[in-house]
Amino acid sequence: MLERIYRLSPQTRLEQIGSKRVLICTHPLQYVELNEAAWALLSALGAGRPLHDWVRPISKPILEFLEDKVGSGALECDYRVTPPTSHPPVEVIVPAYRDSAGLARCLAGLARQDYPAQCVWVTIVDDGTPTPLEARCEGLAPGRVRWLRLEQNQGPADARNAALRTAPPAGNPGPPLCAFIDSDCAPPSDWLSTLVSVLEDPHLDAAGGQVVGLHRAGWLARYEHACSSLNRGSQGGPAGGAAHRVAYLPTCNLMVRRRALEAVGGFRDGLRLGEDVDLNWRLQAAGFRSFYYPPARVAHAHRTRPWAFCQRRRLYARSEAWLRARYPTRFQHGLRPLRWALGLGMLGCLHSIALGGLLVAGAAGAEALWHRWRFGTGAGHFTRRERLLAGLRRAGAGLAQESRVLVRAGLVLALPVVALVPDLAPGAGAIVLVGAWAERAARRIPLPWIEFLPGHLLDTLAYSVGRVEGALWALLGRTERTVTRA
Repeated sequence: MLERIYRLSPQTRLEQIGSKRVLICTHPLQYVELNEAAWALLSALGAGRPLHDWVRPISKPILEFLEDKVGSGALECDYRVTPPTSHPPVEVIVPAYRDSAGLARCLAGLARQDYPAQCVWVTIVDDGTPTPLEARCEGLAPGRVRWLRLEQNQGPADARNAALRTAPPAGNPGPPLCAFIDSDCAPPSDWLSTLVSVLEDPHLDAAGGQVVGLHRAGWLARYEHACSSLNRGSQGGPAGGAAHRVAYLPTCNLMVRRRALEAVGGFRDGLRLGEDVDLNWRLQAAGFRSFYYPPARVAHAHRTRPWAFCQRRRLYARSEAWLRARYPTRFQHGLRPLRWALGLGMLGCLHSIALGGLLVAGAAGAEALWHRWRFGTGAGHFTRRERLLAGLRRAGAGLAQESRVLVRAGLVLALPVVALVPDLAPGAGAIVLVGAWAERAARRIPLPWIEFLPGHLLDTLAYSVGRVEGALWALLGRTERTVTRA
């Protein structure tokens, strides 16, 4: 069972001001008037008690209110699971192509699960491997297994859909839970039981965990272990929503209720990359809720050779073009003036570095002052210093975020421009370094700079190539199948 232990953050306090009951947080700056129910709920937080021990029943509005305050920084929460109280049947779906050694390793991990074997079905979908994988992996699959084979390679989304749309034997309607893992992943023995424990929460419909590196030898392997886009970090919480810290759950480590998958029609046919992001966002739009619980780990055999690494990043970015066209509001950023300021700062470096820096600092300062004065209701309960610091923090965070966005989107285009106009190099270099620092800080990456920076630059360059390529393909009207074809 998933336990949620909420508490006020160190910067948050509850006050009764006249007839009003309010929550006040000094970082980030917040003033929230509370009704009687919210006041009673927040006043009872603490003592390390799981929410379900003292709130019965836990309703969706209560959870949404508390998680909103966690997201805003006013509350903190620890998440943990206890062993599952029941063992519902689970179908584990494994798409596979060519990699017989990786599939054998994955099946060995599934065979070692501490979940009751009679409650697990394993469906392996051979996605058009020239020599059928079943012949090479005979006897390695655990428990009750069925093999499906596609005659032509169609990609993981279509392979998973083939499993979902093919009725299990003996007229069984299919287990209520579907777990997804890739053939190049290795699960620990508690993988299934941990995800089932999370989904014992009746308010959740999907759950996933952290994806770490299978290999750690070499600087690029260590970079992938810490910085891969499949690794969603070490902080758990709700996932998939536009305001959530975790934007999506990778399908190499995912469990979803079958009814939720059926409601949204499974994966989108034809997508070879980005299909996990698309599924997560469609589940969210349909009212289903996802949760990220990092301890439910799997180990992934990342691409650790520079060329293969760059190719994968390029393809990820190329799929983003389709996602941007499909979900434009997911990619909007609220501080676009700062992005223009960064560009003006680079141009200002043609005259002098000081002028470029002044332009950027001026835009950030204007943003800080604007945020200070527009705080509105409750502003009188904060000192001028607190309001100014809040504005500066917001402007600084916005500057760092916009540096990340600008570099990932256009590094490959900036390089020839800088080569033609060397005076732009200091401004461009500063933006790249600020973006790298922001990436490392935002994701709390523990790698030393000597390993992080070269990996980040290689990652960003490959990603920007894919972004440009994807934008060009979108202009040509290519379909999602061709845009994301590996």
